[in-house]
Amino acid sequence: MTVFSNAAHYMRGKPEAEELKAIQRWSDYAAEIQAAHKGMLYGFATMLPCGGPAFIKETERAIRQLGLKGILIHSNHKGHYPDDDEARPFWSWCKISMCRSSSILPMSASGEDG
Repeated sequence: MTVFSNAAHYMRGKPEAEELKAIQRWSDYAAEIQAAHKGMLYGFATMLPCGGPAFIKETERAIRQLGLKGILIHSNHKGHYPDDDEARPFWSWCKISMCRSSSILPMSASGEDG
């Protein structure tokens, strides 16, 4: 069994308007790979915890509809952090939905995501 995810460092340079579409493309791609290697590869959704309701909705789609097995959240993204007040709706969703897995994975020892 292998778990795979997308650190999405490339989103640092994207305008905010393109971030959700990039995450949706990842979710669809990860689901395809997971389905092609059923029982061997397990995909994680990628999430920007401070992204707001549309990002939460996409995370729910990735887990519930596409069957991804967990969530990779980013230690920071453009100056936003998982413990910011902006991220509270995401954590509430996780608590209510009883997410199968969520991880805070630092991208580097300095705390920067790249």
